[in-house]
Amino acid sequence: MLSQPVETGVPEGGRAEYLFNLNTAGDYAIQISVNAPTDAANSLFVALDADPSDPANIWDILPPTTGIQNRIVGWRGAGSFSSPEFPVKTFALESGVHKLVIIGREADTTFGQISILPVPVPPQNLRVVISP
Repeated sequence: MLSQPVETGVPEGGRAEYLFNLNTAGDYAIQISVNAPTDAANSLFVALDADPSDPANIWDILPPTTGIQNRIVGWRGAGSFSSPEFPVKTFALESGVHKLVIIGREADTTFGQISILPVPVPPQNLRVVISP
């Protein structure tokens, strides 16, 4: 698990970079195990294939966690702390190598295991049948 002891912005925050390779292009989400126990310790900067920017790439982890929990990354974007523009951020990614960048923001927000998850394609050609 990684964290930092003080609140920072993008330039001075603790930085973690992870390279990963996708065999198949598609829509993906990022799941991270986090400990984000309070409103003062529940956000990180997260971006793919570029450095994060403030405030667009803030991930406000809501609601706060109880211990370590798996959560899907979202982005504040043009929204606010309590109402992010992208509560769940999906990424349209080509096959090949990508870089995940995580930068610390609030003190004691802790993260660990990371998974890149394919977003399921919704079923097609469904119809509603009303029973008599």
